[in-house]
Amino acid sequence: MEILAQKQPIPRALRLFPAWLQDYHLILLASSCRFADYFSDYILVIMSVNALADRLGQVELDDATTIATDFAYRETGLANAFVIDVKPSTKVYRYHVRMVGTNPRGKEFYLTESLDGAGFQKSMCNFDIKVNYLLLTVAYTISNGFGVEGVELVYDNRTIMYTHHKIRPNTYEITREKFGEVLQALTDAVKVTVEITESAAHEFVLDDPNHFNVFNNPTVSGKEDRGLQSFFEMLTSQPAMDAGTIVSDCFFRKKGRNYIGGTYFLDGARKNVRLVRAENNQPQIKLSVDAVSSIFYSPMNLSDSLYEVAQFMCQDYRSPAVWKHFLKLYVNVKVTLRHNPRRLIALKKLSDKPVSELFLTINNERISVPQYFAQKHKIVLEYPELPALVHTMKGLPEPAYFPLEVLKVVVGQKLPMSKFDYLDTPSQKVVERLLKENAVKPDVRVQRINECLQQLILDSPTFAAFGVKIRPEKNQVPFGIRRPPGIKLYGSTVEPNAKTTFRFGNNKFVDCADFPRIWCFAHASNIKYNDAQGIIERLRREAVQRGAKFTRPHIVPFDSSNSDPKHWQKFFTDVCNEQCEFLMLFDSKRTASHTHLKNCEAEFGVATQHITVETVAKLRSFENIYNKTNLKLGGLNYQVAFERSRMSEMFDADKMFVLGYDVSHPTNINGAADGARPSVVGICYNSAKQNHSFIGSFFFQQGLSEAVDSKYLEQSVCHGLELRSQQRPNAPPIEMCVVYRDGLSEGQFSMAVTQELPAIQRGFKAARLPVPKIAIIIASKRHNNRLFSQQGGRIGNPVPGVIVQKGLMRYRASEFFLQAANPIQGTGRPVNYTIIVNEPNLLMDEVQGFTNGLCYSHQIVSSAISMPEPVFQAHELAKRGANNFAVMSDQITLPRSADGYDYDSINSQFTCRGHNLLERRFTA
Repeated sequence: MEILAQKQPIPRALRLFPAWLQDYHLILLASSCRFADYFSDYILVIMSVNALADRLGQVELDDATTIATDFAYRETGLANAFVIDVKPSTKVYRYHVRMVGTNPRGKEFYLTESLDGAGFQKSMCNFDIKVNYLLLTVAYTISNGFGVEGVELVYDNRTIMYTHHKIRPNTYEITREKFGEVLQALTDAVKVTVEITESAAHEFVLDDPNHFNVFNNPTVSGKEDRGLQSFFEMLTSQPAMDAGTIVSDCFFRKKGRNYIGGTYFLDGARKNVRLVRAENNQPQIKLSVDAVSSIFYSPMNLSDSLYEVAQFMCQDYRSPAVWKHFLKLYVNVKVTLRHNPRRLIALKKLSDKPVSELFLTINNERISVPQYFAQKHKIVLEYPELPALVHTMKGLPEPAYFPLEVLKVVVGQKLPMSKFDYLDTPSQKVVERLLKENAVKPDVRVQRINECLQQLILDSPTFAAFGVKIRPEKNQVPFGIRRPPGIKLYGSTVEPNAKTTFRFGNNKFVDCADFPRIWCFAHASNIKYNDAQGIIERLRREAVQRGAKFTRPHIVPFDSSNSDPKHWQKFFTDVCNEQCEFLMLFDSKRTASHTHLKNCEAEFGVATQHITVETVAKLRSFENIYNKTNLKLGGLNYQVAFERSRMSEMFDADKMFVLGYDVSHPTNINGAADGARPSVVGICYNSAKQNHSFIGSFFFQQGLSEAVDSKYLEQSVCHGLELRSQQRPNAPPIEMCVVYRDGLSEGQFSMAVTQELPAIQRGFKAARLPVPKIAIIIASKRHNNRLFSQQGGRIGNPVPGVIVQKGLMRYRASEFFLQAANPIQGTGRPVNYTIIVNEPNLLMDEVQGFTNGLCYSHQIVSSAISMPEPVFQAHELAKRGANNFAVMSDQITLPRSADGYDYDSINSQFTCRGHNLLERRFTA
């Protein structure tokens, strides 16, 4: 139903209705209604819901719950989001594309959909994409533009196509002689049928905001129509696709920079299109483009790839050790045959013997592989001393062998993060090199972004045909700068400087924990006793200065380079027998002992801290090390003096429960999602003995599940509330719960509301507490947006605490971008916050001020971090749980059920439950 006011101006209370309509669809007003006073002079007409949504763009939306105004100051900055101008009332038409090929044996196969033809989109590599692109080009040519001469189109190379004129649905049969030379070399199909039909949602008006969002807050309702968003993202790719400059989905250019192990760096762009709220509150379409560098497998002969791996390892390329390492690095990489480029094979296995010692059975005769390739394919092998790719084919009694030199790596395959370790060296890790490539200064990034825009070919006639023009010069956005919080120490308050850094000086900590009566300082066997004594003395001086009572530890040598689990378990057993409450380990990074240390921490319930020789060598003071120690012992270094608001007053009065959680999903060796292993959820709450202190835990759940498991989330919330009651028995009742949730995309927001919110509410009930009003805020860095200042004509990072709303926030969404931290190097990335539940009716100013303050609550470093502490710590907890699981699964057989892992048993045994570790911040 629609409710429209016949008089102007529209009353403020009427602006609340669209949110109500999502749940109730009809609002009945009577004289007894609590809104009656607002509407006594208005005549209301009841019409359709969609008509109301259509008129929302004309309503002023500057509500205090969606727009903040109380900034320290304002200025105009830049973003990498560029205005897309659209010719009014321009229409586009969406079609479904289905391609079915027929091979020489007369068997059909599907090029755009799954193998069973059920309509599910097929998983594709760049090889498949190129074939589909060429096939549609042939169909377009032979049909003279699908019957409309000169029609422009955009195609995702899969199942979706848009045109700027309506075309007649039709089916086109393309025989092999029409393929052309390039396409014939890529597929053995004798014919392909291309079927074009109208999509269910067929016609779109480009400047109609309802084709982006149907309802006032569609991210919650889950009823968002992304038809136009999909169109614009495809449109901005099409000219570059037509020009042949695309290597992969992210517009990586063909020219790259060689790296190691048969890989290379490619520069390109990540982009997305969003409907934003302009400064005049009207909907505006913007294209966000960010420059990025990534590592890809070089499209070279596989024999050359192996040779580069041998060079990287400084070993002979004929060594079995090189072959083994090469397989780990290249497993699942797709290759084509030199003599048959339309044949696509994934590398799964290598032969144990060189090609010269391998034989095939042909017509009941044994023939060597080199002889076979010479006779059958006229290829004389140059490297018979190399192994072969072993390819097992269904129905054949023996595998096929393909020498590496006849195989070529398919272009556009990114090196997955799970394989970075195989290219690490003692002097540099791959992830460090990748970060260095991408951590460029703001002025350099702006230059690279402009180069990416040029790659999009903005003057292409394709854009003009669809009535679209991208405006690179229109990327100004209004900045609002929030005030930094104060930092409260014992008896004094210090102020952060312009870069968010603050100094403790000679001040004592707010709550300095005393060292336990018995604790242990373990040092690597090759570290001298006097050096260990020196570390302890530096720690003692820092602790005493901050107000702690220091006790001397037991100093013991320990061989931390021994990775045998029994060796570590015996050591921790001895430590526990001595009634040791805290263990500090001092050794070198090269020992790789950290994972074993933290796994034993979870198993034995002894708080641990790891210090390395390399870290100590870089430190001028022991401040950061002791900051961690105090937290691990249950202390609190400082309190944040938040911006004054209702939220800060409730938090300081201990009437607010703050919750943060994040999910870490497993990946397999190829970097793809792996559902066989569990996902890990890190969860954090202010349940320590100080209400400003955040602690937490983690739990395991079904792998790759998008939603957090409701049962375990309920149990964790209940556990956090029980910890609060145990550690702060005199705390007042909770009146508000603020949840920070990481790891969700826009399409998953409704899941958080319909599944996770009820689980949180049940957690309060399970703890026998009243359910307070709850706010859920999604915090995400998974976006392409960057912010830049332009002071004095110079491009730089914006000042910390910068907020961007209009010009970047999604139309009809309660969201903002905050860059709280000062980037250490390169260009900062703001965090995107979206309020999807707001039962306490929080104002945007107080949400932004409180969120900015939580970024100063890390306690370990004396500056702001990029994310609010509950989310940051939840991420670290999830990572800790994933690492612990990896060690556990190698050492013991974990409990299993008929459906996989027995998560009830695993969560009760392997998540520190029952240990007092959970009463303090053991992950510091």
